[in-house]
Amino acid sequence: MSDQIDQLKTIVRLRKRDLERCAHDVAAARQAIVAAQVQEEQAARACADALASRAAAMTERLGQPCDPLVQLHCQAVSARAEASQLLRTQAGAALAEARALADRLKREWLRAQARHDAMLQELERAVQSWQRQVGRRAEDEVRPAPIPAMLA
Repeated sequence: MSDQIDQLKTIVRLRKRDLERCAHDVAAARQAIVAAQVQEEQAARACADALASRAAAMTERLGQPCDPLVQLHCQAVSARAEASQLLRTQAGAALAEARALADRLKREWLRAQARHDAMLQELERAVQSWQRQVGRRAEDEVRPAPIPAMLA
């Protein structure tokens, strides 16, 4: 019985290590979400600035429609605005991916917690059973052996 208890203790230690690894992964995923949110916010601000610059350039172009430098400036600002919109989209996708990863890791952590708790309960049951067996053996040793009626 003590071999079984030793094996269960080993399994519980392994489950605890797995649980700690999962908790570490969840914490890292949360940090990744924060970083992705910061990047997404920065991309949103840059996109808003680029769109405002493009609107200003287009307004300037309306005032000087024939000036080739103004047209060139408008094209450059428009290209930057499109690039910033693309970066914002990519940052949003990275944020969504980070959130999905964090959700998956949290579910994995919860499963690891359940496995750890189940093994801990199994260990407790085995220890209680072993203690009952030891107690019964001690009672049997203390109790005098029955004397058969014929010998008495």
